[in-house]
Amino acid sequence: MTTFKTLVLALGLAGGLAACGGTGSQNNPQMIDQWVDSLIRDLADPSPARRLHAARALGIAGPKASRAIPALECALDDTDCNVRCAAHNALIGMGAEPRSLASAARLEQVRHD
Repeated sequence: MTTFKTLVLALGLAGGLAACGGTGSQNNPQMIDQWVDSLIRDLADPSPARRLHAARALGIAGPKASRAIPALECALDDTDCNVRCAAHNALIGMGAEPRSLASAARLEQVRHD
């Protein structure tokens, strides 16, 4: 990934965290919704790196991004093991129980990939 793309991604994550109140900025529900919507779309992106960053960002946002739970549960079936693991961790961080035994089996698959 180029330095420019990394910087843009980092600034996007920082902006999203600020929207979620992670950096002391005002909580703006509309901004949070837009940011979560963008990350949900990114979970379906053809790029595994983009899907991974989306899952990680949603995990960092925590319960404020809980409406992304269905999309994160779908990401448990991702072809990329890192995305599956990040989605699982994001769900745990949100306090969700990722489809119980099915999720545990997927996590085992992540460990063996």
